[in-house]
Amino acid sequence: MKIVFVALLLVISAGPAAAATSSQKIQFQGKLLDTANNPRNGTFEITFRLFNVPTGGGALWTETQSAVAVNNGVFEASLGNVTALTTNL
Repeated sequence: MKIVFVALLLVISAGPAAAATSSQKIQFQGKLLDTANNPRNGTFEITFRLFNVPTGGGALWTETQSAVAVNNGVFEASLGNVTALTTNL
C-alpha cells in the first residue's frame, strides 16, 4: 500500500547564517489511520510533499520513503533523508 502525505510548511528564516549551519532535515512525527480511524501497524511507503499554499498549487518538494515503521498509528520520519531540502524552501 502506498501512502501519500501532504504537508504545508511555513518557515521563518533567521537569516543566511542560520541556513548555512542547518542540517537541511526536518524531523516529522505523524499518525496513520485507516478509513475507519483505526491506527495502522506495519511498514509503509509514504510520500511527503511540501507546499507553500493551503490548497492547490504545485509541490515545492517531494520525497518518498519506502520503509516507514508505523506502530499503533504513530510514525516518525526525517524529511530530507532521500531528497535534499534546499534553503529556498
